Amino acid sequence: MKTLLILSTLLIALIIAPYNRIVKATDSAIIADQTDPSLAIPELFSEKEASELVSLGSIAAANQGPYMISGYRHRECPGSIALLPLYRNAEGSQILRKLVSNQQQAERIRYGILFKGSVHRDFPQFAFAQEKLSRGLQLLPPGTTAKPIRILAFAEQGQCQLAEKLARYTF
Repeated sequence: MKTLLILSTLLIALIIAPYNRIVKATDSAIIADQTDPSLAIPELFSEKEASELVSLGSIAAANQGPYMISGYRHRECPGSIALLPLYRNAEGSQILRKLVSNQQQAERIRYGILFKGSVHRDFPQFAFAQEKLSRGLQLLPPGTTAKPIRILAFAEQGQCQLAEKLARYTF
């Protein structure tokens, strides 16, 4: 019985240890790719794809860390959206929610997450973990590269459905 317990503990450790190494290695590479505020959102979509949007600029969402909020408004429809790249978890979405709710209490604002071409109401933790593992496995052979994971928190105002239009660029 004691031997079975030790063997099962070792088996679990053998499964978890490589996963942790993969995730830690890819986390630092992904954050390094995405922390430059000038690169966080603009490379998400081309000028042609974003022709219906006007940039409102970017602001730092926190005193420290990589969080930069970029704002956009629609050229014709009365609506706007604030986007915040997420790196590890839903922490940034809570920062965005707090900042936006303080600024515009009276306006109806829709919050959510853009990930893999879809709009999510809540942070898709399981799908995000699967994607991180998949990207980490792609990086295992030396010299290989993988596209950074694009996951964005958003706060949208108006009826323009900007989140749905931008979701297709999060693959």
